[in-house]
Amino acid sequence: MINGCTIIKSQDDDQEEEDRPKSLQDHRTNTLQNLKYHHENSHMNLLTLDSSEPKIYFRHSDEAQQQAFVPGYHDQTGTFNWIHDVPINIATMTPAQASHYNFKNHIVLCLVGPTAGGPLNLTSFIMPFRFHWLPVQSIVILGDSRLISTTEWLKLRNFPRVYIVNVSNYGFGHFSQGSPCSFTDLQAVKILQCASCCIIGDSGNISKVDEADVSLQDKNTLFCAMNIRSLLRREDRSVHMTTELRHENNAHHFTTQNTHEIDLKLPLRFQEPFARGIIFSNSLLYSSISSLYFNGDVFLFLRVLIAGQSTHEIESLFAFGSGLQRDQEGKPLISGVSVELKNFIGPPFNIIIREEALMSQKVVYRVLFERCLMYWRILLVGLYRLNEQKVRYVFTNPAPDTILFDSDKIYCFIPPEYEVPVMRDMPKVKKVETDSD
Repeated sequence: MINGCTIIKSQDDDQEEEDRPKSLQDHRTNTLQNLKYHHENSHMNLLTLDSSEPKIYFRHSDEAQQQAFVPGYHDQTGTFNWIHDVPINIATMTPAQASHYNFKNHIVLCLVGPTAGGPLNLTSFIMPFRFHWLPVQSIVILGDSRLISTTEWLKLRNFPRVYIVNVSNYGFGHFSQGSPCSFTDLQAVKILQCASCCIIGDSGNISKVDEADVSLQDKNTLFCAMNIRSLLRREDRSVHMTTELRHENNAHHFTTQNTHEIDLKLPLRFQEPFARGIIFSNSLLYSSISSLYFNGDVFLFLRVLIAGQSTHEIESLFAFGSGLQRDQEGKPLISGVSVELKNFIGPPFNIIIREEALMSQKVVYRVLFERCLMYWRILLVGLYRLNEQKVRYVFTNPAPDTILFDSDKIYCFIPPEYEVPVMRDMPKVKKVETDSD
């Protein structure tokens, strides 16, 4: 190990050293000089020596991603994409290295502060994104890598394209303090090009100052969220962001100016940030868990959403510390349902819009629900609608006669056999205006 670089000798190295005893010292000297040169002029962390001239492989380059991070197998349950074990030091990079990586349409997970003790349970966050029937989006964890224990990484090492950007101690031979709240670190992980962002709040020990004013318990979380929002506004980018709050009354920081005074008087579940899905609180989780007393199927539903249909087998593997194992027997893959948010005016709904337009009728939720279920076995869950202030909110279980607008988006469960329908040649009709005036 030299300056954080791993040297792997070829099989013929020992024989070559015996054949050239006089030049051994010169060979090592030249190698060290080459390492020093490449170390000062690149961001490499892994190299291989096949001969006297080292071959450099950039650990976080596109080539390394193709070889080590792209899924090529499935796990033994037939549920998840699987790759060979990736050591945590290989998956970890500095912000400087991350800035050279072409992250795009990825998921950013910000770890703001220390936890109250115990694992972060990142498997519950990552597993739903690694079902084999879903496209693999890179997951970039921005925060202190020491929060992810070795035991927890054993459960994550076989999931493809999971990266850790360490902001606690990076650089060669010196200490630098970073933070997921830093503009520099946020730009390094390409926050403006990400598909979504999730902020896990500070759950460490409460200081005496925070005990006196409970609203200060989320100060670091709010600071991180506000910095991300300011970057997005500056570039006029729309990225879905979910923030975990310790003190739910801090949700008013995420309201718009028009609803700010009203939200202060309402319970959290009736406030705009909760309706938009941009904040989450432990009290909401406790409320959901309490519903298990009345309906035990709720817990099974949540488990299937997180771990798929093989929840018992996966929990057994994790309990014994073995992690996910590769399928060696060629088991059939489990069919899964994907949860998607689709535009109302896009496929497959545009076919139903055309059918209703032929009869000069506007599309209502009942018609859309019934025909999607009958045509493609697509189950609609709710709407993602714009209000008068051009802010989206979640509209679950709309009334049957709810008129749909062109700007609406639809939450739906998509079966695995679904294929995007092709618009048939149909007579052109005059478009019926469905937007609200």
